[in-house]
Amino acid sequence: MLKERINFLLEKKGMSRKELVSGLITLPHFSNILKGRYILAEDLASKFALKLGVTADYLLKAEDVSNHILKGANDIVNQMIVSIDVDKTYVTTLPNYSNSFVIELTSRLMSACYYQSIEDHKNYASLHKDYLNFYLKAFSDDKIKELPSPLKKAFYFYKIQVFKSKNDFELAYQYCILLLPLLAEDVEPFLAVKKIEVEILLTLGKFEVAKKSLDEAIQQIQLKNLNHHLPSFYVLQSSYYFYLGFLDEALICLSKAEENIVHLDTQVKGSYLITIFNNRIVMLIKAKKLVEAEAESDRFNAFLQQSSEVQDAFFTLIKIYKADIALLGKQFDQLALLIEDIEKSPKNRDQRYALRFYKAMLAITNGDYQTAEQEAETAVTYFEANPIIERLVPLYETLGICAEKKRQYKKSSDMYKKIVYLLKES
Repeated sequence: MLKERINFLLEKKGMSRKELVSGLITLPHFSNILKGRYILAEDLASKFALKLGVTADYLLKAEDVSNHILKGANDIVNQMIVSIDVDKTYVTTLPNYSNSFVIELTSRLMSACYYQSIEDHKNYASLHKDYLNFYLKAFSDDKIKELPSPLKKAFYFYKIQVFKSKNDFELAYQYCILLLPLLAEDVEPFLAVKKIEVEILLTLGKFEVAKKSLDEAIQQIQLKNLNHHLPSFYVLQSSYYFYLGFLDEALICLSKAEENIVHLDTQVKGSYLITIFNNRIVMLIKAKKLVEAEAESDRFNAFLQQSSEVQDAFFTLIKIYKADIALLGKQFDQLALLIEDIEKSPKNRDQRYALRFYKAMLAITNGDYQTAEQEAETAVTYFEANPIIERLVPLYETLGICAEKKRQYKKSSDMYKKIVYLLKES
């Protein structure tokens, strides 16, 4: 760890090893210090530190792995994994500069996880450019295995978040497998990573493994009387059943999740209820139970009206559900009204592209091929990057029809091939 820290400082200073040791020791001697064969003497550390613009302790204590250091780093990782009281204020208080390399790098990795979670691209990019990119290259997976446990956890959790963001779920799952055994004694972060693992497994279609992981987690919850975790795992269990095509079982699990929110703190009950409402409506729409979906949307709207400090995007979300219901029910006059309403409403990025999707669908129905093609071309790029099969298939079909009208038969054929491939993959 001293070796990596000194190499980092040399790179930042634009200094070579030869320049650092000039007049002090030989390069072979320095190499042996970095390999741990010789101890770094205090007087030598002071002279190196002066050249590198740091304190002597920043070098002398780089490899400090005393119990209080490991506990401090472990607490930082666990706090981030379970996201308890993690906000920008907390992140700014992390010891991003520390004589202990374990504390410093752990803090930086967890700060990156936070910035990614809130989509703070500026701070995320700056942190990588100024610091993390060097250490991410310096530590291969084989080297990470040799690091102290808290830093190992920090690397694995960071990599899970990175590969999830890139939709590389296979690699994210591999890092879950590496991380979970390290959390065996820390039940709260263990269950938090279990949730991530199950979500990934469901996305990958590894249903048998997902079921096994779910059963293990629920067994832990019941054994240790951690009932506040039940709602989230019932939501996951609901997704498992829905993916397998068991709608009734999926809805029963959502009802269980709703019943068990009594075990949650007041401040998080609302967010879980929003998730439960959302999942139930989406399931009913996908199952084409449109009357039930409409009724549940109205129930969700009533819940939001009674809640305080609800984001406007949630009310727009209900209009999105209603538009889906109108489209599936071929209620095109109603869809046109909803498009006008959504146009005037506050929207997040997903909702802006959903609006373009509805405009394309309404235009193709009305025979307005120019508008349909324009809206579909814009929307399809977004939904290819954020795949939703219920959006992509109609968009490809719309582009195929528009291409046929323009006698662009190759493009039309390509669109239908994409539909076949998409349906086959799903």
